[in-house]
Amino acid sequence: MNKNHFFFGYAGNKRNEFNNAYEEFKKVKDITTIYEPFCGTSAFSYFLSVKEPKKYKYILNDNNKQLIELYKTAQDEKKLNTLITTINNLMVDIDKEKYLVIVKQDTLEGFVIKYKYYTISPGLFPLNKKINKDFSYMENCPIINFLRNENITFTNETVGAIKDEYNNNETFIFLDPPYLTECNDFYSDSSANDFYSYSSANIYEYVSNNCINNLKCEILMILSDNWIIRLLFKKYIKNTYKKQYQCSKKKINHVLITNF
Repeated sequence: MNKNHFFFGYAGNKRNEFNNAYEEFKKVKDITTIYEPFCGTSAFSYFLSVKEPKKYKYILNDNNKQLIELYKTAQDEKKLNTLITTINNLMVDIDKEKYLVIVKQDTLEGFVIKYKYYTISPGLFPLNKKINKDFSYMENCPIINFLRNENITFTNETVGAIKDEYNNNETFIFLDPPYLTECNDFYSDSSANDFYSYSSANIYEYVSNNCINNLKCEILMILSDNWIIRLLFKKYIKNTYKKQYQCSKKKINHVLITNF
């Protein structure tokens, strides 16, 4: 899964790890709903829809309101075209000063420009001539087909526990919370980082305290491999694989944790 399915690079993108998760997913039966509490680029759901089109209902949640707004905008061709036109107009004569003004605004346009040219290389701005000032490419991103042809509901909520409505034997939950033992700088700015840690910490506590084997829903978690994770989840770790971060080139192991 080398090609990015999303509109831009995004921290935590699981496209290169989908096959590892899918091998475990194939073991579950009678699933009708896929729920991602920390959806990000929704890589798992997107690639699952490629493998098994129009088979599931998707519930995709993230506490980043601009990310969810982007998803909803992209579901509508006219709204996406309007967004692209607005961004292209902002990109005329773009320089570092203009860029900094744009990305500090709480707008969808600022969010897209920031994540396209800033988040992957924090503190840097591409001043060379290779900067792409035309965002029309967004119309042809692979995720567009997923957004407009699958049964998807987007939500923008804090996730601290699994809601009762999702704790049933027809729901598969792909849990990919920010890793407490890793640097979370790419997930948000410093003011929101504590919120992400709190949210993901609640999930760790909730799942381990409730004993994932006692939950009715099917759960698959991807977490970094370390002693505390192995202590918390013990026999529920089903597989381990190597992971290399694209930006830092750091190499770690990830573990797959399931209750099935």
